[in-house]
Amino acid sequence: MTDLDPSDFKSFRDVCKGLPGVKPRLLQNRLREAYYQGEGLQLGTEQVSHEELRELFLTAYRGHYPVDVVSPKGAHTLVRLYRAGVLETPPKEVSAELLDYIESEDALRTKVQARQDRERAYREKIENPESINESEFTFSLLNEVFWRQGLTGDSSMVLDGITVTKSVTLYFSNSGKNRDFRVVFSWVGRDGKHHCAEKPSIYARNRRNDEERNFGLPE
Repeated sequence: MTDLDPSDFKSFRDVCKGLPGVKPRLLQNRLREAYYQGEGLQLGTEQVSHEELRELFLTAYRGHYPVDVVSPKGAHTLVRLYRAGVLETPPKEVSAELLDYIESEDALRTKVQARQDRERAYREKIENPESINESEFTFSLLNEVFWRQGLTGDSSMVLDGITVTKSVTLYFSNSGKNRDFRVVFSWVGRDGKHHCAEKPSIYARNRRNDEERNFGLPE
């Protein structure tokens, strides 16, 4: 599966939604036990190899949390077991969505390639800022370009014939122990209007950073 990205895979629970009557948690626990024992599994007349089990317990992140995800090959294994009637529930019609997912490897591979192409183009923009157009100005791109040029504080540079100014403001937490920066990129575009892209500071509204409320705090 090296050419596919687990972040594109369906979760175990979502795959089981296409198998009417299956209880995802019970089935997952049963299969996980065999997988982590490093063994295959015999379910009625069906043999499931350890390699097949591995495709049921790949890891992707949804936000900051790891989730068990199932590759299309893993989904094919579950459908095979379901149709064989060895998953402790009478088999019914498998959903069309799940069957489409089983056949989706080529589409997922194309998706991975497109993502890699975008990432490569993005990195090339950072390495070659003269190729950046005003329409591509975003905070993340400008921030990385400035950092790549060693411009970490208040500074400016010309991109696409436009002077882009970076302003950095330091803010502290009320305790004074933590800090965070507000970073703003501003420019006058070809439309004659002022534009900006910014990352606000999480401490900007704290009392310590307000002259009228900054009292009674530890120094």
